[in-house]
Amino acid sequence: ERLPALRELGTADAMGWQARLLGVAGLLADDLPAQTPAARKHLRELWDIWWRDHRAKVESMIKRDAFIADLHNPKRVPNQAELGQFAVKDLEVLVEGVLGTGAQQWPKLALRALQQDDPQRWTDYLLARHAVEGDEVRRVGLLLLIESLNDPAARAELAKRHAVINRSMRKAKETGALREAYNSERPVLGLFTEN
Repeated sequence: ERLPALRELGTADAMGWQARLLGVAGLLADDLPAQTPAARKHLRELWDIWWRDHRAKVESMIKRDAFIADLHNPKRVPNQAELGQFAVKDLEVLVEGVLGTGAQQWPKLALRALQQDDPQRWTDYLLARHAVEGDEVRRVGLLLLIESLNDPAARAELAKRHAVINRSMRKAKETGALREAYNSERPVLGLFTEN
């Protein structure tokens, strides 16, 4: 899960890799008074390397967090340029908001923010999330979000997924092994593909 974060940083020497591995694992601490002076010095060097590699990311996340906090203001409507300053992955908190994570008014505000962005930016990300989501309610929520962003490319992919589910359901009926899977998704996909 954390391997991509290491790959993004590129090559390093032995100290650099030690700093990265300890940092990604969350094992770098700047307050280790029980250590020997030599150990504290070594850990400080590792921390400095870690911070050098992550300073820009942390600063961008601070900017992102301030932006997200600002979006909690019901009068604040972001524009596409503002949203475009951040990678889709960095704005996934908006998707989580639409799915119900956060304060009472956050789903509506998160959806409004996403609808201001270029829907094509979100299609691949949302379809990939839908493909691996295990919770049926969240899968339906992702489908509703995909549809609300109104990207024609997403509609074509949803039609394909609907066809696969229909084939799977027909086959299950034929073999007498009708499963309850897709009970909620199938009609939702059907609505999207009929329009």
